[in-house]
Amino acid sequence: MDVERYSEQFFKGPAYALAIGISQYLNGKKPGEVIDETDQKNKKKLFHDLNYAAKDARDFAGFLQKNGMIGFNVKILDDENATLTRIKTEIDELAKRCRVAADSDQAAIKPLVVVFFSGHGMVDARGRHYLLPWEAEADNLVGTALWHKDFWNYLNEIDTNRLVVFLDACHSGTKPERAKGVATYSPLAELGEGQGRYSIASCGPGEYSYEGDSNGIFTETLLSLLRCDDSDAIKEEAIDIFHLYPALRDRVKAAAGKYGPQEPMVNEMSAATGIVLAINQLARDKRVKAEQQNQEKRVEFLQKTCSELTRNDTSQKKIIRSQLKAYIDDGKKVEGYGDFFDLFDAFSDACQRSEPVPGNYCDLLVREHKNAGSQPKSSKESRFQGPPKGTDEFIPVELQSTASSPARPVPSLTPVLAAIPPVEATKRCQLAVEDQNYILAEAERNLDFYDETKLLRDQLNQPIFEEQFSQQVHAIGKERNDDATSKLLKEIIRRFREKWPNAKVVETQKLSSIISGQNR
Repeated sequence: MDVERYSEQFFKGPAYALAIGISQYLNGKKPGEVIDETDQKNKKKLFHDLNYAAKDARDFAGFLQKNGMIGFNVKILDDENATLTRIKTEIDELAKRCRVAADSDQAAIKPLVVVFFSGHGMVDARGRHYLLPWEAEADNLVGTALWHKDFWNYLNEIDTNRLVVFLDACHSGTKPERAKGVATYSPLAELGEGQGRYSIASCGPGEYSYEGDSNGIFTETLLSLLRCDDSDAIKEEAIDIFHLYPALRDRVKAAAGKYGPQEPMVNEMSAATGIVLAINQLARDKRVKAEQQNQEKRVEFLQKTCSELTRNDTSQKKIIRSQLKAYIDDGKKVEGYGDFFDLFDAFSDACQRSEPVPGNYCDLLVREHKNAGSQPKSSKESRFQGPPKGTDEFIPVELQSTASSPARPVPSLTPVLAAIPPVEATKRCQLAVEDQNYILAEAERNLDFYDETKLLRDQLNQPIFEEQFSQQVHAIGKERNDDATSKLLKEIIRRFREKWPNAKVVETQKLSSIISGQNR
């Protein structure tokens, strides 16, 4: 089996999906039709069909195919195609594909697997719970339906740490109009104990799962959130379970209110992050636009600086202009001149914020450049420092700017100015506990990362400078130089930067004091 192309929308690695939906059952009757005594006595026990369950599956699969998954990696089983044998076979096929992926060159990247089911659920006389395939018989569930323990056992054979299951189904044959059944038990806990395995059910115990006017209410709300129809529903650019579930729960409750109580359930939420199901294109476009505008302003400031340098009598002005242009274009810092570029960034950022920049700022730049040039350079260091053009070494490529102009790499340290001993940062902040938990969620789930996580949590538990945490992460990366650690540290830094702007400021140092320090 060939290794599939990978989708940017779902980040690196293969992605597979199985969407199952049954509206018209072999032993079902049209919604609203009376099931009379003759039917009950002389034929197999009947139950009502559903209106939109098959459409739920097709619509969900269509979303995945249009928004990131390779088309042939998405399997749809609807109505008569969703037999018990086909369902079990396709789940087994998912397990096979994951084994192939594990043996490929991409073995370090576990596949994303999404399983979706919309249809009836029922309970037998012994209290056992079943999902109903197309040929299910209400009076012979053990022989014709999918027992929930078998369902979870099949899923637990899939070798991945990125598994998401959506169940738009209930577990009773007695129901009011528009309902798929009443859930008397939630089998969510059966989904193994492995990392990164999540299940969201459409309703809780004792509740009904309702259909709306075009889809199941649960499915309709799920798709609306993943499509970001409401720009206020989820603010994050990368939508994972952690972001999705709270909005899904609240909106399903509100939409189903006119029929009856319905509140989706999730098996576990303490670390439900990192499994990206969709990209918030509005948020992405906003970020890219901001980066483009920022780059344009930096180019304007560079042009102003070059004009000022032309009037400066230093012999360094040509090489300074050349180095600054290369830095703006490619994000490259000449080895040994880090403080010079950080000083330029500080002046540029202040100008963008409409803060005063000293009239002699070019003299300060020239002075810093001379100081850097007089320092001995290690022969072991490379000519240039920093990430390659247009990338940030700590942000996944999938979340970086797609702008035509390369965005400035986000520095891992706050601008460091040589004449500011002993404090090098401009702001000390205290992160909220929930933000600390979010930042370290992935690391704490990795048992091999226990000691390092404890060190990082000690840092986050107290007011810190931004670069203190970054330096700690860099130190861990140097000690454990492997791909898995690098990937984990990049995710930690990404989350840290996401939460840092909202952290409580404890102590600040303004640019004006930095500049005065340079003049002393």
